[in-house]
Amino acid sequence: MVQCVQKKETGDEVELRVLQKQIDLLYSNQSFAIFITVSVVAVSSLYISTIISWTELSRLLLLFVIVMALRSFFNYFYFSARKNQKIDLKRAEFFYLIGVIVTGIFWCMATLSLFPILDLKGQILLLVIVTGFATGAQTTMGYLKAPVSSFMILLLMPLVYAIHHSDFPGGDDVAIAMFVYFLFLLRSSLMFYKNTYDMLHFQEISNERSAELRLQKEKANSANLAKSEFLSRMSHELRTPLNAILGFSELQRRDEAFPPSNKQSLRAQKISNAGSHLLSIVNDMLDFSRIEMGRMEINSEVTNLYQVVLTSKGLVEDKASIRNIGFSLEKSQLDVSVMADSNRLQQIIVNLLDNAIKFNKLGGNVSIYADTIENEHVRLYVEDTGFGIHGDDINELFKPFSRLGAEALGIDGTGIGLSLCKELVELMDGKIGVEDCSDNGCRFWIELPHVVNIDNLADNYSQGELFLRKVNTMTVLLVEDNLVNSEVAADMLAVINLDVDVAQNGQQALKLFEANQYSLILMDCEMPVMDGFTATKNIRTKELENKQENKHKPQKKRVPIIALTAHAIEGTREKCVASGMDDFLSKPYTMDALHSILYKWLEIDLEVSDSDMQPVAVDSEKTLDDGFICDSSILDCEILFRLFNKKTNSNTNFLSKVVGIYLEQSSKLFSEFNIAYKEYDVEAIRQISHTLKSSSVNVGALKLADLCRDIELTCASGTLKDAAIQNLCQSYSEAEHALIALVNNISKEN
Repeated sequence: MVQCVQKKETGDEVELRVLQKQIDLLYSNQSFAIFITVSVVAVSSLYISTIISWTELSRLLLLFVIVMALRSFFNYFYFSARKNQKIDLKRAEFFYLIGVIVTGIFWCMATLSLFPILDLKGQILLLVIVTGFATGAQTTMGYLKAPVSSFMILLLMPLVYAIHHSDFPGGDDVAIAMFVYFLFLLRSSLMFYKNTYDMLHFQEISNERSAELRLQKEKANSANLAKSEFLSRMSHELRTPLNAILGFSELQRRDEAFPPSNKQSLRAQKISNAGSHLLSIVNDMLDFSRIEMGRMEINSEVTNLYQVVLTSKGLVEDKASIRNIGFSLEKSQLDVSVMADSNRLQQIIVNLLDNAIKFNKLGGNVSIYADTIENEHVRLYVEDTGFGIHGDDINELFKPFSRLGAEALGIDGTGIGLSLCKELVELMDGKIGVEDCSDNGCRFWIELPHVVNIDNLADNYSQGELFLRKVNTMTVLLVEDNLVNSEVAADMLAVINLDVDVAQNGQQALKLFEANQYSLILMDCEMPVMDGFTATKNIRTKELENKQENKHKPQKKRVPIIALTAHAIEGTREKCVASGMDDFLSKPYTMDALHSILYKWLEIDLEVSDSDMQPVAVDSEKTLDDGFICDSSILDCEILFRLFNKKTNSNTNFLSKVVGIYLEQSSKLFSEFNIAYKEYDVEAIRQISHTLKSSSVNVGALKLADLCRDIELTCASGTLKDAAIQNLCQSYSEAEHALIALVNNISKEN
């Protein structure tokens, strides 16, 4: 009963909205209809005045002016009410009908009084005018039945009568023809009404359904976010007691003062194994919830695949030995570089190896090998000798919590491992799949971008060295608003003798692009004035326009554009590609990663000539004895030491220069941050946190960068936590003092 009432109420609301649109269309067309009517009457009156006297005509014209003034007033009254949102639909419908009837009465009187006294030409003119207005009425008044029907009857029936009772040639025949025309016109008008009503009705139902779907989607997203938040919190909460369980079980097994008995050691070992298994599940759930909430960040860098495989294999060897399962590795195939987050890649490979062991036969084997596809991608294979998977089940493999009957075989797990692997691989711009799932086992594969490391290219003459030599004739445009990031990137490019032009926003980049020829563009994504996505779209548009304008001239090559972004989350790469970018480099990036991207996209002839056979000077590195003292509890000393080993073009210490820029910039950012915090400007805080995050990574303030990232993600959801702000301020103060102390110590030593 309740459902029926709700449906009726919903139907009434739809009908009301349809009526509102119909009336709005009527009044919107009425202004133009009044203008046309006045124009036609004015012109025709000039002609008719030559046939009859102005005295007879003036009475009709006075009536016409009163009618048009009345309809204009109704129109003005409606639009005033609509502007103030006080429309009474029934009253508006009634007034419109009154205006139509009064107009129809005017034409009825005009036809009956003028037609008998006009000559043949005047009668034909009046006939054309009346039938024309009747025909036009179906599109201006046809949104409701009553107005259009009334108007046509009041116009055409008097005309039929006047023709029949006049000396009009063939009057009876013409009268019958006009009556038939009236019937067809009335039918056409009613069809117009029905079609427009159905269209408006369907549109309203469609809008209503769309609104319901949006609401349901928002509820589903909210519920999914709440679930992910719950999983994330629960995972964090479970790690604390798990830490105690694993810690105390290990202490018991290693207790030399009170050594446990063999039975107690076995029990402690089982506790430890169960705790470790639970910890892996908790970690998987935590990662899964982070991905769902869009908070999983990937730090891609040049990674040696063989080293990661070797480490991953070592983590599962104990489990493999229990089931007497061996490993086969093809080192020559695996010794390649890929662009990936090494920690996440290890997590994926461990998961695949763990499955290959769990679902393998006793005494089976796991083969690990790789294949390079067109020098663009590397495909890593993990092949087992297990029982395989049925064809119907393969499509379910990568869905969350899908176990495919493994619980019946007594194999532990949650069913999220492969789905998590799929999400992580795709975040690294890769693919994952499975093939050859016969009764003799399965072969899983992951595909990642191949990276050619220029330091490892060697023949009789070093191609890497030749690459470094030949790029010095090229110019790169670096678009980066963050001064610290800009300085770091520019110096990395200067190491290989590349000329660099720097723009601080997309607008500056466009001007430089139009004025110069670049071999490659490194484009930051988030910038003031104009972001990287918009700038890239404009550059691609300019290239297309230049190509069309210079069809018969030598064409310039399409400039590769590489995205530089700190957002390595799902959807970012797709957005970069959609805007016209060619590749993606996630911040913070290493020099190897940057140089590998350049090697991939810069078109360089690596054939050796005699002029190339000259030695290249190589800078020597500093050591820790040169005055480098770093507080490792606050800063990442490895990052800072790499900066410490570099020299600027003016032979000054690069670390001091970068830290100086960072401290100056971050001081200004924190002043803006405090203002935004006082005004509770969440979007401004998000943007400042984003800028501070990437520059903090480049000076080794990773703890500060993590806090900035957390605040940026929190602000993206429209919330702000005071505790997080306080932690950020404290962390910045610690990092600032540690960096100042480091730079002062270097200055003293030098």
